[in-house]
Amino acid sequence: MYYGTALVRRSPLAEKVYARAAEIERIKREAVESRERAEREAREAEEEKVKFWMRYRWPQERISSAFRRRSTRDVLRVAGVYFGYGPNVLTGPTKPAELMIARQVAQYVAYNYCDASFPQIGAVFNRDHTTILSNVRKIQRLLDEGNAEIRKHVEAIRMELVSPEPGEFYFWGS
Repeated sequence: MYYGTALVRRSPLAEKVYARAAEIERIKREAVESRERAEREAREAEEEKVKFWMRYRWPQERISSAFRRRSTRDVLRVAGVYFGYGPNVLTGPTKPAELMIARQVAQYVAYNYCDASFPQIGAVFNRDHTTILSNVRKIQRLLDEGNAEIRKHVEAIRMELVSPEPGEFYFWGS
């Protein structure tokens, strides 16, 4: 090693110490990278599990007996209470953004949990069946993208529909 103009040699013991220190730093760096990679893979696996559940398990619940007893009008009533709108407002012609989200979530839940077709849901909401189809696809896309607010709304309405004690929303959290 050079210091100024003179060459200074380290002793063999100092060389071993420096080599060991460098090896320890490399091992630490690899351990941190490995832990970060494991955490990232665990997060991705959890996201995949949620996506799988939302895509494949959730629609299977659609045909369960608990939901068969619920009508599209029940979904309309529960969604109205949850969002703070009356059924006439959700089925009316007005189009503020907050009301549109409430209406689309209600239509999505009605389609996924009531064994109702798009024309049947459209008749309850005073909309064409293609509008219902578009709204259901939009909410599904938002759920697939991981929109937590929409997921909270859908889960709250779904849980209210299957709860034995109506009137207690499970997901009012912030």
